Amino acid sequence: MAKLKIVHSELNQEVEERTRAAAQLKIFKKVFENALEGISITDPEGRIIAINQAFTDITGYSLEEAVGQNPRILKSNRHDESFYKEMWDRLKTKGYWAGEIWNRRKNGEAFPEILSISSIKQDDGEVSHYVAVFHDISEMKLQQEKIQHQAYHDELTGLPNRYLAHDRLSMALKTAKRQHTMAAVLFMDMDNFKYFNDSLGHTCGDTLLQELGSRLKKIIREQDTIARLGGDEFLVIAGDIKFQEEVLELAGRLFEAMKEPFSIAGHELLVSLSVGISLYPEDGTTADLLIKNADMAMYQSKISGKSRYHMFTPELNRLALYKMDMVKEFRAGLTQKEFMVYYQPKVDPATNHVLGLEALVRWQKQDGAVVSPGEFIPMAEETGLILQLSRYVLEESCKALKLLKENFSFPLTLSVNISPLEFKQPDLAENMLNVLKSHLLPASSIEIEITETTMMTDLKSTLEKLNILKKEGVSIAIDDFGTGYSSLYYLKKLPISTLKIDKSFIDDITTDQSDANIVETIILMAKNLGIKVVAEGVETKEQFELLAKYKCDLIQGYYYAKPMPLEDLIRYLENIAKP
Repeated sequence: MAKLKIVHSELNQEVEERTRAAAQLKIFKKVFENALEGISITDPEGRIIAINQAFTDITGYSLEEAVGQNPRILKSNRHDESFYKEMWDRLKTKGYWAGEIWNRRKNGEAFPEILSISSIKQDDGEVSHYVAVFHDISEMKLQQEKIQHQAYHDELTGLPNRYLAHDRLSMALKTAKRQHTMAAVLFMDMDNFKYFNDSLGHTCGDTLLQELGSRLKKIIREQDTIARLGGDEFLVIAGDIKFQEEVLELAGRLFEAMKEPFSIAGHELLVSLSVGISLYPEDGTTADLLIKNADMAMYQSKISGKSRYHMFTPELNRLALYKMDMVKEFRAGLTQKEFMVYYQPKVDPATNHVLGLEALVRWQKQDGAVVSPGEFIPMAEETGLILQLSRYVLEESCKALKLLKENFSFPLTLSVNISPLEFKQPDLAENMLNVLKSHLLPASSIEIEITETTMMTDLKSTLEKLNILKKEGVSIAIDDFGTGYSSLYYLKKLPISTLKIDKSFIDDITTDQSDANIVETIILMAKNLGIKVVAEGVETKEQFELLAKYKCDLIQGYYYAKPMPLEDLIRYLENIAKP
């Protein structure tokens, strides 16, 4: 009986173990069947004896088609024999292999996968099976390629971006050095793109950039590169250049291609380019230097009248170095108070009374050298230093105005020029009003002068800022009237109090009847709109008499007085222009 009990207990234990094993096998079967990874099992000779559903989903081979076959049915032919030899050598020595491999689906499509193969050994160490587990990484590869493409290509046009252009230019320079040839960089900027963008909208602007990129791509040779650096700037890299004439011919093709208008949202747009060209090795031996020099040459094309090209020259480099030195000296000049504010009177021609002043900045270095505003104002605007300079001029002007009010009883309005960059600042009105308040000056004692072009850049923002200033009492003057948009629409919509007729119309007013008619018309129109008119640049008695005849409100120019420092202005007001 004791032996029977032992046998019965052992039988029960074996049944329990077999039940647990069966349950475990059932679980393993479910895992095998439902795994997202493809799984195949082969015998020692490499014949497939089992696959799961994911294997079929990924490769396209059914169980009936795969069983009995060698895994070579998935071979993509993208790997050489040494690849597979290394794989099997590792399986034999280590018992496993894992890595990235390309296989082929039943429909012939090659796909990348992460594959791991393990050998299953018996107790005696002999291999009984091989188990391969793989995961299709096609989507991951596509995402990687997309990210890679985005990192080196412009999102809008699909062209190479600045980084890829730099890399290709570096490669082109190595080839040119090895083959003793030249390479060229053509730096292009679309003329008046901001006008197209603002007038038609950013969507049309983007479409124009795409169309321009496509057209440029068709012009260049297959071995050349067209890239978009950003905004409306494009770059062409041309290698294997044997003669400079080849580059000039390419530039000629670029301009020829621009003769055909672009059709954008129902608009026919004629586009022109400003182009700068630098050559390897003459103008530089590095990618950075060649791009920089081509950019300088492009800028020269821009200021020379647009729609043309310039070759880089050492003179352009000299000018660039001069500009860098000027920026450095400008910063020092602000610290050392080398800038002075001069004032030019505005006189009523009917009474010879001074009713206004314009504040004009002058730069005299400590060594006595005088820098023309035509040189340092554009540089200050470009570098952003104009904001510091404008704040300085406003502060000094307010100090001067306060002193003049203490010494003279007649009213004076002081005009200060607002630069395009300063006008873009969202806190322009707040800052200006705070400065006036700090000097205990009423807002009505200040007039701001802005150009037509500055005013029309963003009409909505312009209207908001000007209305704030006008509401506080600040007067608004349009400077250089007649050289910009000269639209009756903005004269009606914007809170303008004064028009300043540009000097270019005044210069020939006594000899050119057309200019005389234009000036007279502006004065009549302004009077009908309740707007004052200032004629600037008046230098002769004949000009003065004609403007007085037209009943121009104020005269400004050398006929009455040059711009002068505050001390001289005080003497002038005391001795000459005091009412």
